Amino acid sequence: MRYRTTVSSPNIAARVIATIVALVLGLLAVFLFAAFAVVAVLLAAVGLTRLWWLSRQVKPRDNDGITVEYTVQAETIQRSPELPPRSDAGGATGC
Repeated sequence: MRYRTTVSSPNIAARVIATIVALVLGLLAVFLFAAFAVVAVLLAAVGLTRLWWLSRQVKPRDNDGITVEYTVQAETIQRSPELPPRSDAGGATGC
């Protein structure tokens, strides 16, 4: 029994085209996987940063501030002679 080993030319063209299409699809799949991996890493980093920010312990601040001794001295204000005298009724005069 003899098997036929010759291949017709349309079959070779179909195999070449199928190989090219398979290589293009494989390359596209690699690039898409890499893009999705980058997006996944970025989303994970953002999520972990948000969790860290929400769970961090804020140190209480020292509310004492600066402690300094001081004395208040009365100051006399010299008014210009061309200004009218100031009333003590809050400075608002009737309009």
